[in-house]
Amino acid sequence: MAKVVATSSAGDILNLLGFIVASYLAIFLMFVVHGLLVSLVGVSPKEYFQKIWPVLTFAFSSRSSAATIPLNVEAQVTKLNVPPAIANLSASFGATIGQNGCAGIYCNASSHGCAFGWYRPNGL
Repeated sequence: MAKVVATSSAGDILNLLGFIVASYLAIFLMFVVHGLLVSLVGVSPKEYFQKIWPVLTFAFSSRSSAATIPLNVEAQVTKLNVPPAIANLSASFGATIGQNGCAGIYCNASSHGCAFGWYRPNGL
């Protein structure tokens, strides 16, 4: 990483920082959309996010959907009063389908990251 920073121009580093900010903005927008969808079915978004926050933080920090399944099921059953059979099914689907909008966010992020790594304008 030190070599990349040392051999990159300030413009390249600023582009990367802009990309990081854009990624976090996209995640924030995903939370807004998720909150709107939850509120459409009559659930308070604030209470909902408070109940599932440990699951979200574990999933984000571990970067593993499969490792989050047991915590996800426990939160659905104990905090959201979802029947265990439905909690198990939805947690399994959620871990393999693409986690809401993150699939679109991270596919886009990966493609830009690969392009930045492979393409060096002006022979850099």
